[in-house]
Amino acid sequence: MRTISIRCLIATLIMMYSCKQKSETTTKSDFNVFSEELNVKDFSGVILISQGDSILLNKAYGLKNSKENGSNDLNTVFYICSLTKQFTGAGIMRLSMLNKISLNDHLSKYFDNIPEDKKT
Repeated sequence: MRTISIRCLIATLIMMYSCKQKSETTTKSDFNVFSEELNVKDFSGVILISQGDSILLNKAYGLKNSKENGSNDLNTVFYICSLTKQFTGAGIMRLSMLNKISLNDHLSKYFDNIPEDKKT
């Protein structure tokens, strides 16, 4: 249940921030409130929020997994498995819609040293 409420909190902040009118600004204190809320909820992870070239929040929270003692830091590696596949797919579809790539392109067009079995 705690995980769901933390995800809802993060999603709400992202939606509130992305839906703001252009004339409104987000202050550091807005993110400080958000950061404190994550500490209260025992969130464990790293959050990076940026706008353009400006980093608005980049902070680590909580403890590493049970095998590694210590706190998370900005260099902690998280094993997210296939969690990001839908975002990668959406990004590829968007680039295709903008005619920046073709869905028929081979990986070797964009990346060097692709294993033979993955090139096509």
